[in-house]
Amino acid sequence: MKAVSDYKVVAKLTNDNTEVYLKTSRLYYLYGEEDNSLEQIRECLKLDPDHKACAEHYKKVKKLKGIFDMVRSLIDQQRYDDCVSKAQQALQTESAVHSFVYRAKSHVCTCYSKGKKINEAIDACNEVLSMNENDIEALIGRAEAHINNERFEEAVNDYRKAHQADQNNQEVQQGLNKAEKLLKQSQKRNYYKILGVRRTATKAEITKAYRRLAVKWHPDKYSGEDKKRAEKMFIDIAAAKEVLSDPEKRAKFDAGEDPLDPEAQQHQHQHGNPFAQGFNPFGGGGGGGHTFKFHFN
Repeated sequence: MKAVSDYKVVAKLTNDNTEVYLKTSRLYYLYGEEDNSLEQIRECLKLDPDHKACAEHYKKVKKLKGIFDMVRSLIDQQRYDDCVSKAQQALQTESAVHSFVYRAKSHVCTCYSKGKKINEAIDACNEVLSMNENDIEALIGRAEAHINNERFEEAVNDYRKAHQADQNNQEVQQGLNKAEKLLKQSQKRNYYKILGVRRTATKAEITKAYRRLAVKWHPDKYSGEDKKRAEKMFIDIAAAKEVLSDPEKRAKFDAGEDPLDPEAQQHQHQHGNPFAQGFNPFGGGGGGGHTFKFHFN
């Protein structure tokens, strides 16, 4: 940045300093500082509104700044598909300056990940990490994509690497805690696998999967010989629907906590009854389970 400081000194000592402002603006641009670049090029145009080179550079910087401002706004609005498109527009607008290319690709990684586009997110974040292997946002983005793909060991590894790079980052610490819980949880009952849906499944997809499996495994309708297996399968299916159809319970499960875990129920003085939340598919019995009514509407 010493060159920028030198140009600023020259600008103060020169009467016709349009070229100095132009060079200063271009230097800021190469550093990826569009705000400062825009400020300097405006000074050039104040001195000479018809300066062709300054006018061209002004249009270029203003356009790119507008694109990045819109990307940030789209992230805040959770419009992740639009965010990806706008970040890709930034790459088309400026494909040579490393700082802007790096930032645009980082936004693509983040927005694909937040938009739960698993494969696209992993590819985009890998590209960012090939430019900087310790990029915190890219490690977070890839870790979250791995979580949505149920590859929890990879998610833990990414969060651990991010934690090594920045041990004071609360988002990283929270993400690491979640990934470690999910890894542990994956070794137990997985409600998504029980219903055969992905972690990104919509409520409609969850309901559809439940209906299909409930018809197959309901003990009163099961035509096979192993009634005990049918009963066990139906209990798991009912539990999966109970958790994944309830936003609060699903959020707990997605954070690594099983809301129907018997140990958790014991902690709440409910004697480890997995049906204490009232989803018992057969009703009756201890623990206050409610009667389950089998219907598909």
